[in-house]
Parts: sequence; structure tokens; C-alpha cells
Amino acid sequence: MKIINLEQNTPEWLEFRRGKIGASDAPIIMGVSPYRTAYELYLDKTEGITQAKNEAMKRGSFLEDDARRQLKLDLRLSGDIGPAVLQSEEHEEFIASLDCFTPETGFMSEIKCPNEADHLMAVAGKIPEKYYPQLQHQMYVAGASSNIYYSYRQGQGVFVVCPRDNEYIAKLVQKEMEFIENVRAGIPPALSDKDFVERFDMEFLTYARSFELLKEQISELQTKEQALKDKLIEIAAGQNCRAGNVRVSKRFRKGSVEYAKIPQLAEIDLEQYRGKPTSYHVITVC
Repeated sequence: MKIINLEQNTPEWLEFRRGKIGASDAPIIMGVSPYRTAYELYLDKTEGITQAKNEAMKRGSFLEDDARRQLKLDLRLSGDIGPAVLQSEEHEEFIASLDCFTPETGFMSEIKCPNEADHLMAVAGKIPEKYYPQLQHQMYVAGASSNIYYSYRQGQGVFVVCPRDNEYIAKLVQKEMEFIENVRAGIPPALSDKDFVERFDMEFLTYARSFELLKEQISELQTKEQALKDKLIEIAAGQNCRAGNVRVSKRFRKGSVEYAKIPQLAEIDLEQYRGKPTSYHVITVC
């Protein structure tokens, strides 16, 4: 790992993390985050559309210093346990912004100032599923064997030791690499239900219903059209035929070029010749 001399939540830190995978991205990529979707993260990485801080995030930022002091007392730690920014040496795209880190001992901790339900899980010795990928990502970047999950609420803290899970980390790293490669290639992840804004205004509902009815009519007409095409081709019996303005003709097209089979292209990275991704809208009826 490499220790990056940057203060968290500064413009320099934000610029450094752009295009990289941080620990807080891990739950999103693994599909367990209740806060953001993979598509929203993709927009963050490609277009800089960041998430506005919600009340829980604001509370965590406000209480982090108090929680760190309490953590130090609870674990009877000495010396500095301040925050740190780390970067993986194996995959430079992977970084981790730690709440607590001591380079000399390798001590690390992730602080949460959660709601009551999540805090009670920590009291019971359990780590909420939505935070587990974050902790494992941090251990991967730091090369650590354990991580301290610290839950701080109403002046009281409780910690849970999270051991390194190499089997889980292997799956995590694979998914994170796939995500960052798709970001570079301009391939967005599939949309989830959370990525759609539910509309109830009459104007949108009216046009949506009209579109749905029209699609049904088009589908019925296309089915009838195909049946007529098939019958005309059948009775034309391979001949070029016409009746009034309708013509049935047999035509030919060239086969497609299979670029993967061209030996001269085997060593060429064709992605460097790809243009910038563009956006367009698709309207579907589920």
C-alpha cells in the first residue's frame, strides 16, 4: 500500500479519487448499498455527478472527531489514530479513505454514527451487511488482516472486529475491476428500479398511457405484417413478383466482417480508435 498525503474532503482529495474505486464504492458495486445504485456511481465516475450529503452523512461528519476520541478511550490506544488515505500497489485504481489508521501498527477502523437499528446490530456483535464490503475493501488496500467496525451513537461506542475474508475479497476485486473497466469503456451498468423517478403528474401519465396503447397496436400490426410477408414469399416461390404497387424480390447482402479473425488486428488495441460515448433515450413498456 501507499499512504497518500491528502486531507479527506478537500478539492485535491476529490480530484484524486475521481476515476478510482474507494471503499465507500464497494457496497454499491456489490449491490448492498441502500443509498446509491451502480448507475449513480457510474455517473459519478464518468460525469462527476456526486451524491449530495444526506442527514446521516452530515451527522457522521459532525460526530466523527467525538467518535474517534471515544474509540481511543474504549480500546485504550495511545498515539495518533487519525484519518489516512491509502492506495493499493497491486491495483492503483483502488483507494481507501480510512477514519482511523496507525502506520506503525497497522491499526485501522471504520467509524459509523448510525441509526438505532444499525447500532443495536453492533451491540449484538454484528456488522450491517451494507458496510461489510467497505471494510473488506479497506483491508485489501491496506493489506490488513482485520478491521475495527466502530458504531458510535448518543455518546456511546461499541466495536466489532471484522476479520479479513479472502474469498469475499476475491469476488469484490473482480466486480470492482469489471466496474472500472466498464467506466473506461463507457458501458453503464443495468438500471435498477431505484434509478427511475416515479411520475404521477397527469401530463406524463397521459402521454405514457397513449404511448403504451400505441405500442400495443403497433405490435399487433407488426404481427399481421410479418404473417403477410411470409405468405407472399411462400407463394412467390423464389421468383421476383409484383401485384400493383407491391413487389416481392429476392436480394443478397455481404457477410459481416469478423474482426476477431483478422491476424493483423490481433495485437492492436481497437479501443483507442473508439469515439466518445454518446447518450440517447429508450422508451420501453414492461
